[in-house]
Amino acid sequence: MIILLIILGLTFTLSGCSKSDVQNQEIMQNNKAKINIKTTAYVLADLSKRIGGDYVDVINLIPSGISPHDYEPTIKDMTGIMKGDIFLYNGAGLEVWIEKVILNLEGTGVKVVNASRNVDFLEVVDDERSEKGEEDYRYAVDPHVWLNPLNALMQAEEIKNTLKEIDANNAEIYEANFQKLKKEIIDLDREYIEQLKDVKRRDFFVSHAAFGYLAKRYDLEQHSISGIVPEDEPSPTELAEIIKSAKELDINYILVDPKDFTKISEVLADEIGAKIEYIYTIGSLSENELQTGLDYIKLMRKNLEVLKKALNE
Repeated sequence: MIILLIILGLTFTLSGCSKSDVQNQEIMQNNKAKINIKTTAYVLADLSKRIGGDYVDVINLIPSGISPHDYEPTIKDMTGIMKGDIFLYNGAGLEVWIEKVILNLEGTGVKVVNASRNVDFLEVVDDERSEKGEEDYRYAVDPHVWLNPLNALMQAEEIKNTLKEIDANNAEIYEANFQKLKKEIIDLDREYIEQLKDVKRRDFFVSHAAFGYLAKRYDLEQHSISGIVPEDEPSPTELAEIIKSAKELDINYILVDPKDFTKISEVLADEIGAKIEYIYTIGSLSENELQTGLDYIKLMRKNLEVLKKALNE
């Protein structure tokens, strides 16, 4: 009888341990199953979170408040990328260092995804640099593809397809999340079309030439103080031409990304009697913007309000 009780006690003890072990294994598997995604622009991180939901852990490599144009991965960043599951980059030349990173990721098992591979790019025309023979100019095409909502939708679909490919068990969830996001982006596009179709003017001035895709989509004309990169400031001769053009077009607002605010924007605004309003390129956000819950859709709606103001007043 004593032996039987000992055996039964051991059985119950082992059963208890076995159940606990199974639960711990499930927790570990659930944590491990969370897909780790590294991105090179805020908009890509936002879209990834929207589609992946609780099944992804998304880290945007661009520090808060730093322009994607100025970022280069550190050794610590590269280590993190190699430990992840997906490396999602914008493409279109935004990441001038991308070829070296892709080479280093060969054989690591990390899924490398060009989010913009199906986008129809806008070529960058820089007559001044062409005249100087600068054939290796940094950008051949405009990298700010996401500022046309339909391009952002293409990027979202690329993300969705990648997640479904590497995590087929949750494919239906990714598809459902994507469809919800798709509706929001299409609604956003319709808002832009409807609210910009009858504006008083179609020309707008921005601090740097990031809004080419948006302008093309909604039949607007972008004029910029600097080039594709904010640091490409105009010469005195070019600035004089910009001032002349702004006066002729009766421009009342200069639109500036908060990260790219420069003295030249103030000079131009003062010279033509214009006001400065903020518009967002959404490549990266400040810490304060992140804490206030702003995302791609909300920022694009903010941009729409600013554009309506600039194009109607």
